Amino acid sequence: MSSIDPIGDLITRIRNGQRSGKTLVRSPGSNLRKNFLAVLKKEGYIADFESKEIKLRFGTKLIFCGPHPTTFPEEVSEYADFVILREYEMVVLDILQGKNHQDIMGLWPNTNIRPPLD
Repeated sequence: MSSIDPIGDLITRIRNGQRSGKTLVRSPGSNLRKNFLAVLKKEGYIADFESKEIKLRFGTKLIFCGPHPTTFPEEVSEYADFVILREYEMVVLDILQGKNHQDIMGLWPNTNIRPPLD
């Protein structure tokens, strides 16, 4: 979902989640949203926020891919188990096949990128 007002979008998501009795609200990530959520937590308006909540709840790994993780892999790696640079299809397959993570092209911190798929 694209939004011109990311804070307004975030507040709306939180409000809608509260009204429907949800304990978990999902929102796109950004530094602005992260900082805003930190203030809400500090002031006592929300209990906590963290991307890894999904990991703990479902017992799974988080794999982030796309333009933002490719551009800012260090930042995204704070929240993800795996950060994929550029195209993800073959990288995910390599992860699932149990290949050594340091040898997988396009898997951060390995900056050796796979060629584009045809």
